[in-house]
Amino acid sequence: MPDHDAIIIGGGHNALVCAGYLARSGLDVLLIERRDFVGGATATEELFPGFRVSSCSYICHLLQAKVIDDLEMRKYGFEVLPLDPEPFQPYPDGRRLARWHSLERTQEELASFSLRDAAALPEWHAFWRRAASIVYPWFLRPPPTRDQLRASVAGTEDAAFLDRLMTVSMGELVREFFEDEAVRGSFLQVQDVGDPEASGGAFCYTHIRCDAFSRPADVGIVRGGMGMIANSLADSAREQGVQIRTGTIVERIVMDSDGARGVVLDDGTEISSKLVVSGADPKRTLLGPWSAQTDCRRNWSPPPARCGPGRVT
Repeated sequence: MPDHDAIIIGGGHNALVCAGYLARSGLDVLLIERRDFVGGATATEELFPGFRVSSCSYICHLLQAKVIDDLEMRKYGFEVLPLDPEPFQPYPDGRRLARWHSLERTQEELASFSLRDAAALPEWHAFWRRAASIVYPWFLRPPPTRDQLRASVAGTEDAAFLDRLMTVSMGELVREFFEDEAVRGSFLQVQDVGDPEASGGAFCYTHIRCDAFSRPADVGIVRGGMGMIANSLADSAREQGVQIRTGTIVERIVMDSDGARGVVLDDGTEISSKLVVSGADPKRTLLGPWSAQTDCRRNWSPPPARCGPGRVT
Protein backbone atom coordinates (compact mmCIF):
# COMPACT_ATOMS: atom_id res chain seq x y z
CA MET A 1 0.00 0.00 0.00
CA PRO A 2 1.26 3.52 -0.78
CA ASP A 3 2.24 5.71 2.15
CA HIS A 4 -0.20 8.41 1.02
CA ASP A 5 -2.95 8.96 -1.52
CA ALA A 6 -1.32 12.17 -2.77
CA ILE A 7 2.02 13.92 -2.38
CA ILE A 8 2.22 17.61 -3.22
CA ILE A 9 5.63 19.11 -3.97
CA GLY A 10 5.92 22.73 -2.90
CA GLY A 11 3.95 24.81 -0.43
CA GLY A 12 2.90 27.84 -2.45
CA HIS A 13 -0.67 29.10 -2.19
CA ASN A 14 -1.84 27.10 -5.22
CA ALA A 15 -0.39 23.91 -3.78
CA LEU A 16 -2.03 24.63 -0.42
CA VAL A 17 -5.40 25.14 -2.10
CA CYS A 18 -4.91 21.84 -3.92
CA ALA A 19 -4.03 20.10 -0.64
CA GLY A 20 -7.12 21.49 1.05
CA TYR A 21 -9.50 20.33 -1.66
CA LEU A 22 -7.92 16.87 -1.97
CA ALA A 23 -8.13 16.37 1.79
CA ARG A 24 -11.75 17.50 1.87
CA SER A 25 -12.50 14.88 -0.78
CA GLY A 26 -11.20 12.21 1.60
CA LEU A 27 -7.61 11.72 0.42
CA ASP A 28 -4.57 11.26 2.67
CA VAL A 29 -2.30 14.14 1.61
CA LEU A 30 1.37 14.91 2.31
CA LEU A 31 2.70 18.33 1.29
CA ILE A 32 6.49 18.83 1.13
CA GLU A 33 8.11 22.29 1.12
CA ARG A 34 11.87 22.91 0.88
CA ARG A 35 11.81 26.18 2.82
CA ASP A 36 11.13 26.41 6.54
CA PHE A 37 7.73 27.98 5.93
CA VAL A 38 4.94 27.63 3.40
CA GLY A 39 3.68 30.30 1.04
CA GLY A 40 5.94 30.54 -1.98
CA ALA A 41 5.31 34.02 -3.38
CA THR A 42 2.65 34.68 -0.72
CA ALA A 43 5.12 35.16 2.11
CA THR A 44 5.65 37.55 4.99
CA GLU A 45 9.33 37.72 5.96
CA GLU A 46 11.56 39.78 8.25
CA LEU A 47 13.74 41.35 5.59
CA PHE A 48 15.01 44.04 7.97
CA PRO A 49 15.46 43.60 11.74
CA GLY A 50 12.13 44.20 13.43
CA PHE A 51 10.18 44.68 10.19
CA ARG A 52 8.06 41.96 8.58
CA VAL A 53 6.89 42.67 5.04
CA SER A 54 5.27 40.92 2.11
CA SER A 55 8.43 39.82 0.31
CA CYS A 56 6.99 39.07 -3.14
CA SER A 57 3.29 39.36 -3.95
CA TYR A 58 1.82 42.34 -2.16
CA ILE A 59 -1.92 42.67 -2.82
CA CYS A 60 -4.87 40.28 -2.74
CA HIS A 61 -7.24 40.84 -5.63
CA LEU A 62 -8.00 37.63 -7.56
CA LEU A 63 -8.29 35.06 -4.78
CA GLN A 64 -11.59 33.43 -5.63
CA ALA A 65 -14.53 33.73 -3.23
CA LYS A 66 -15.28 30.03 -3.69
CA VAL A 67 -11.81 29.09 -2.44
CA ILE A 68 -12.01 31.49 0.51
CA ASP A 69 -15.40 30.09 1.53
CA ASP A 70 -14.81 26.40 0.78
CA LEU A 71 -11.55 26.32 2.75
CA GLU A 72 -12.91 28.60 5.50
CA MET A 73 -9.92 30.90 5.27
CA ARG A 74 -11.42 33.63 7.45
CA LYS A 75 -11.87 31.10 10.25
CA TYR A 76 -8.08 30.69 10.22
CA GLY A 77 -7.10 34.36 10.30
CA PHE A 78 -7.43 35.60 6.70
CA GLU A 79 -8.50 39.25 6.64
CA VAL A 80 -8.23 41.90 3.92
CA LEU A 81 -7.98 45.64 4.52
CA PRO A 82 -9.46 47.79 1.71
CA LEU A 83 -7.05 49.81 -0.40
CA ASP A 84 -8.63 53.08 -1.49
CA PRO A 85 -7.30 54.97 -3.37
CA GLU A 86 -5.27 52.58 -5.47
CA PRO A 87 -3.08 53.81 -6.97
CA PHE A 88 -1.87 57.22 -5.77
CA GLN A 89 0.61 58.91 -8.08
CA PRO A 90 2.53 62.14 -7.37
CA TYR A 91 4.06 64.08 -10.26
CA PRO A 92 7.26 66.20 -10.39
CA ASP A 93 5.28 69.42 -10.90
CA GLY A 94 3.44 68.98 -7.59
CA ARG A 95 0.22 67.56 -8.98
CA ARG A 96 -1.08 64.18 -7.90
CA LEU A 97 -3.60 61.67 -9.19
CA ALA A 98 -5.53 59.29 -6.95
CA ARG A 99 -7.84 56.66 -8.39
CA TRP A 100 -10.66 55.79 -6.02
CA HIS A 101 -13.25 53.03 -5.90
CA SER A 102 -15.83 55.75 -6.50
CA LEU A 103 -16.19 56.54 -10.19
CA GLU A 104 -17.34 60.09 -9.48
CA ARG A 105 -14.47 60.80 -7.10
CA THR A 106 -11.93 59.54 -9.64
CA GLN A 107 -13.54 61.65 -12.34
CA GLU A 108 -13.00 64.70 -10.12
CA GLU A 109 -9.32 63.79 -9.93
CA LEU A 110 -9.04 63.34 -13.70
CA ALA A 111 -10.86 66.60 -14.38
CA SER A 112 -7.93 68.55 -12.94
CA PHE A 113 -5.86 67.10 -15.79
CA SER A 114 -8.43 66.83 -18.58
CA LEU A 115 -12.20 67.20 -18.71
CA ARG A 116 -12.26 64.92 -21.73
CA ASP A 117 -10.39 62.21 -19.83
CA ALA A 118 -12.78 62.52 -16.89
CA ALA A 119 -15.71 62.02 -19.25
CA ALA A 120 -14.02 59.00 -20.84
CA LEU A 121 -13.58 57.10 -17.57
CA PRO A 122 -17.01 55.34 -17.59
CA GLU A 123 -16.30 54.06 -21.10
CA TRP A 124 -12.87 52.80 -19.95
CA HIS A 125 -14.47 50.85 -17.12
CA ALA A 126 -17.19 49.52 -19.44
CA PHE A 127 -14.54 48.29 -21.87
CA TRP A 128 -12.78 46.28 -19.17
CA ARG A 129 -16.00 44.98 -17.68
CA ARG A 130 -16.85 43.61 -21.12
CA ALA A 131 -13.39 42.10 -21.52
CA ALA A 132 -13.49 40.53 -18.07
CA SER A 133 -16.93 39.05 -18.69
CA ILE A 134 -15.41 36.99 -21.54
CA VAL A 135 -12.40 35.74 -19.59
CA TYR A 136 -13.71 35.40 -16.03
CA PRO A 137 -16.03 32.40 -16.65
CA TRP A 138 -12.87 30.34 -17.28
CA PHE A 139 -11.23 31.16 -13.95
CA LEU A 140 -12.29 27.96 -12.18
CA ARG A 141 -12.04 25.79 -15.29
CA PRO A 142 -9.11 24.46 -17.31
CA PRO A 143 -7.62 27.43 -19.21
CA PRO A 144 -8.99 27.66 -22.74
CA THR A 145 -7.13 27.63 -26.01
CA ARG A 146 -7.56 30.65 -28.24
CA ASP A 147 -9.99 28.67 -30.38
CA GLN A 148 -12.08 27.71 -27.36
CA LEU A 149 -12.17 31.30 -26.16
CA ARG A 150 -13.22 32.51 -29.60
CA ALA A 151 -15.86 29.78 -29.81
CA SER A 152 -17.38 30.99 -26.54
CA VAL A 153 -18.33 34.32 -28.17
CA ALA A 154 -18.82 33.14 -31.76
CA GLY A 155 -21.87 34.68 -33.41
CA THR A 156 -22.08 37.53 -30.91
CA GLU A 157 -20.94 41.15 -30.93
CA ASP A 158 -18.14 40.09 -28.59
CA ALA A 159 -16.42 38.09 -31.36
CA ALA A 160 -14.88 41.15 -33.03
CA PHE A 161 -14.28 42.72 -29.62
CA LEU A 162 -12.26 39.68 -28.51
CA ASP A 163 -10.21 39.62 -31.70
CA ARG A 164 -9.13 43.20 -31.09
CA LEU A 165 -8.55 42.59 -27.38
CA MET A 166 -6.13 39.78 -28.20
CA THR A 167 -4.00 41.94 -30.50
CA VAL A 168 -4.12 45.55 -29.31
CA SER A 169 -1.37 46.96 -27.08
CA MET A 170 -2.04 48.76 -23.82
CA GLY A 171 -0.32 51.85 -25.20
CA GLU A 172 -2.66 52.04 -28.18
CA LEU A 173 -5.71 51.48 -26.02
CA VAL A 174 -4.76 54.10 -23.43
CA ARG A 175 -4.10 56.68 -26.17
CA GLU A 176 -7.50 55.90 -27.65
CA PHE A 177 -9.32 56.69 -24.39
CA PHE A 178 -7.22 59.44 -22.80
CA GLU A 179 -5.43 62.57 -24.05
CA ASP A 180 -3.38 63.85 -21.09
CA GLU A 181 0.09 62.34 -20.77
CA ALA A 182 -0.02 62.19 -16.97
CA VAL A 183 -3.36 60.38 -17.10
CA ARG A 184 -2.07 58.02 -19.75
CA GLY A 185 0.92 57.26 -17.57
CA SER A 186 -1.34 56.45 -14.64
CA PHE A 187 -3.38 53.95 -16.62
CA LEU A 188 -0.24 52.44 -18.15
CA GLN A 189 1.27 51.67 -14.74
CA VAL A 190 -0.20 48.18 -15.10
CA GLN A 191 2.47 47.57 -17.75
CA ASP A 192 5.32 48.32 -15.34
CA VAL A 193 6.71 44.83 -15.87
CA GLY A 194 6.11 44.65 -19.61
CA ASP A 195 6.23 46.52 -22.90
CA PRO A 196 3.23 48.89 -23.17
CA GLU A 197 3.46 48.68 -26.95
CA ALA A 198 3.51 44.88 -27.10
CA SER A 199 0.75 43.35 -29.20
CA GLY A 200 -1.75 41.56 -27.00
CA GLY A 201 -0.86 43.49 -23.87
CA ALA A 202 -4.49 44.45 -23.37
CA PHE A 203 -5.53 40.80 -23.28
CA CYS A 204 -2.95 40.11 -20.58
CA TYR A 205 -4.30 43.02 -18.55
CA THR A 206 -7.79 41.54 -18.78
CA HIS A 207 -6.68 38.93 -16.25
CA ILE A 208 -6.11 41.72 -13.71
CA ARG A 209 -9.39 43.43 -14.55
CA CYS A 210 -11.27 40.26 -13.72
CA ASP A 211 -11.12 41.51 -10.14
CA ALA A 212 -14.32 43.31 -11.13
CA PHE A 213 -15.98 40.02 -10.18
CA SER A 214 -14.18 39.73 -6.84
CA ARG A 215 -16.00 40.58 -3.63
CA PRO A 216 -14.85 43.97 -2.29
CA ALA A 217 -14.04 42.33 1.05
CA ASP A 218 -11.54 40.05 -0.74
CA VAL A 219 -9.55 42.83 -2.45
CA GLY A 220 -6.84 44.85 -0.74
CA ILE A 221 -3.92 44.51 1.67
CA VAL A 222 -3.83 41.34 3.77
CA ARG A 223 -3.57 41.98 7.51
CA GLY A 224 -0.27 40.47 8.63
CA GLY A 225 1.12 40.43 5.10
CA MET A 226 0.59 38.03 2.22
CA GLY A 227 1.95 35.20 4.33
CA MET A 228 -1.40 35.15 6.12
CA ILE A 229 -2.98 33.79 2.94
CA ALA A 230 -0.61 30.83 3.10
CA ASN A 231 -0.93 30.44 6.87
CA SER A 232 -4.72 30.36 6.77
CA LEU A 233 -4.66 27.84 3.92
CA ALA A 234 -2.11 25.69 5.77
CA ASP A 235 -4.11 25.74 9.01
CA SER A 236 -7.27 24.86 7.10
CA ALA A 237 -5.48 21.98 5.37
CA ARG A 238 -4.04 20.64 8.63
CA GLU A 239 -7.54 20.68 10.13
CA GLN A 240 -8.55 18.34 7.30
CA GLY A 241 -5.65 15.99 8.03
CA VAL A 242 -3.02 17.23 5.58
CA GLN A 243 0.54 16.58 6.74
CA ILE A 244 2.87 19.50 5.95
CA ARG A 245 6.62 18.93 6.05
CA THR A 246 8.77 22.06 5.72
CA GLY A 247 12.54 22.20 5.40
CA THR A 248 12.38 19.07 3.26
CA ILE A 249 13.80 18.77 -0.26
CA VAL A 250 12.44 16.47 -2.97
CA GLU A 251 15.32 15.01 -4.98
CA ARG A 252 13.23 13.32 -7.66
CA ILE A 253 9.83 11.92 -8.55
CA VAL A 254 9.49 8.14 -8.67
CA MET A 255 8.01 6.99 -11.97
CA ASP A 256 6.66 3.71 -13.29
CA SER A 257 4.81 2.73 -16.45
CA ASP A 258 1.59 4.22 -15.07
CA GLY A 259 3.08 7.58 -14.08
CA ALA A 260 4.28 9.20 -10.87
CA ARG A 261 4.23 6.93 -7.85
CA GLY A 262 6.05 8.86 -5.14
CA VAL A 263 9.13 10.92 -4.38
CA VAL A 264 12.67 10.47 -3.12
CA LEU A 265 13.97 13.07 -0.66
CA ASP A 266 17.50 14.45 -0.67
CA ASP A 267 18.40 12.18 2.27
CA GLY A 268 17.40 9.11 0.25
CA THR A 269 14.03 8.53 1.91
CA GLU A 270 11.43 7.23 -0.54
CA ILE A 271 7.76 8.03 0.04
CA SER A 272 5.13 6.34 -2.11
CA SER A 273 1.75 7.65 -3.20
CA LYS A 274 -1.03 7.04 -5.68
CA LEU A 275 -0.43 10.41 -7.32
CA VAL A 276 2.06 13.28 -7.22
CA VAL A 277 1.15 16.94 -7.70
CA SER A 278 3.88 19.47 -8.42
CA GLY A 279 3.44 22.99 -7.12
CA ALA A 280 6.82 23.97 -8.55
CA ASP A 281 7.32 25.91 -11.77
CA PRO A 282 6.95 24.06 -15.11
CA LYS A 283 10.64 24.35 -15.99
CA ARG A 284 11.77 22.71 -12.77
CA THR A 285 8.97 20.16 -12.84
CA LEU A 286 9.31 19.08 -16.46
CA LEU A 287 12.97 19.70 -17.23
CA GLY A 288 14.76 19.52 -13.89
CA PRO A 289 16.30 16.45 -12.26
CA TRP A 290 12.83 15.25 -11.27
CA SER A 291 11.97 14.65 -14.92
CA ALA A 292 14.95 12.44 -15.80
CA GLN A 293 12.65 9.46 -16.37
CA THR A 294 10.19 11.27 -18.64
CA ASP A 295 10.16 12.27 -22.30
CA CYS A 296 9.75 15.97 -21.55
CA ARG A 297 13.38 16.82 -22.25
CA ARG A 298 13.07 15.52 -25.80
CA ASN A 299 9.58 16.78 -26.57
CA TRP A 300 9.43 20.26 -25.11
CA SER A 301 11.63 23.32 -25.16
CA PRO A 302 10.90 25.91 -22.47
CA PRO A 303 10.35 29.57 -23.29
CA PRO A 304 13.31 31.83 -22.49
CA ALA A 305 13.48 32.98 -18.89
CA ARG A 306 16.58 35.15 -18.81
CA CYS A 307 15.22 38.00 -16.73
CA GLY A 308 12.40 38.94 -14.42
CA PRO A 309 10.78 42.05 -12.99
CA GLY A 310 11.56 43.57 -9.63
CA ARG A 311 9.68 45.97 -7.43
CA VAL A 312 10.65 48.22 -4.54
CA THR A 313 7.73 48.74 -2.16
